[in-house]
Amino acid sequence: MSTQLDEIVKLASGTLVEIEIWQGVLNEAGIESKVVGTDLTAGVGSAFLTAVELWVTQPNAEAAAAAIREAEARKGQPEKSPVPHGRIADEKMPNQPGAHAPHNRPNNY
Repeated sequence: MSTQLDEIVKLASGTLVEIEIWQGVLNEAGIESKVVGTDLTAGVGSAFLTAVELWVTQPNAEAAAAAIREAEARKGQPEKSPVPHGRIADEKMPNQPGAHAPHNRPNNY
């Protein structure tokens, strides 16, 4: 972040894991951010559970907060997969009318 200090605001504070997840959300939204306070958690473990902060520039603060709210609202909901899993719905099973057996082997094979 190469901006004036008066343009930077604290968006959130939390655990290192939470803040890194939220930073990923902002990265996906194209919003630059900075994680501050990771050196405190490394030295004392979990003594400061919310010592890590996520900073953004003032002009991006509202969009960043909205992106995090949206991500939190989707939390726990299954993601829609663009790739089908298992059989495709139109694919016929071998014992259905009009389907062909996968191999023409004799029954005593």
